[in-house]
Amino acid sequence: MNFNEALQVLRRINVHHGNAPISDAQAQCFYEELARSVSFDEANAAVREFYALHPHGEWMTVGDVNLAVRRKRRQSMPSEATITRLMEENQISDPDEMWQFRRSLLKSLSYGRAPDQAVKRALELSRRPMLSAPSGEARKSLDPAKPGQRASPSYPVPLSAVSRNVIGNMADGSEQRGNR
Repeated sequence: MNFNEALQVLRRINVHHGNAPISDAQAQCFYEELARSVSFDEANAAVREFYALHPHGEWMTVGDVNLAVRRKRRQSMPSEATITRLMEENQISDPDEMWQFRRSLLKSLSYGRAPDQAVKRALELSRRPMLSAPSGEARKSLDPAKPGQRASPSYPVPLSAVSRNVIGNMADGSEQRGNR
């Protein structure tokens, strides 16, 4: 939402309270505190719903707008059964792809993307899982770095070697503190 749209939402709120003039500072503050993912239509719907439920003069704040939009989006999230059905329909069975599909779908929907667009985006991203190498590509075996040698990005130091080093340094430090 751009600044002028945010100003229109603020004016809509102000109409419920006598239509007093809005200062530049009020408008700027409202715009800056409005969640970036909130659309103009979502904000206007939130204002309508708020004043339908609060007819006794209570002021709606920018926080109320953000909260109402988040709540509305959360209510429109698909159930686990629906997500599972979508994965089955699209032949997603690899655990990494399933994780990426679910994560991408829920993230897209939480940002207000239309459900069909969110599913399309999640399908695209699930085909490029983040947790494993692309299918069909041979995985490189990890070659531990030799003592005194830096690991290259293609052959990182195994986690076990790093954890042994960190734990060893912690033990050395506790012995030194005990001797003081």
